[in-house]
Amino acid sequence: MQAQQNALESVVPEEVDAASQTLSGLADAWEIATLSERSELVKIIFDEIHVDLGVRKITKLQPKLEYRILFDMFETLQALDVGAYRIPA
Repeated sequence: MQAQQNALESVVPEEVDAASQTLSGLADAWEIATLSERSELVKIIFDEIHVDLGVRKITKLQPKLEYRILFDMFETLQALDVGAYRIPA
């Protein structure tokens, strides 16, 4: 909780608002996007996504810098290193 608070204090509120508005818009676009378009939408948010193909599960997310503060707010994600997260099993 303290880490989340510290992260929020270090980011300008306008940056958080802009990132959240972009994600909201992407969610709407996702609903009508083709597979190819969805691939492009993912590239807007993430630098890297690691997938375990054996179990067909995302194992690591690395959002672009401007979206990291939003991912820091998810209590279900585990921070791996700076800007990288693991989704617990």
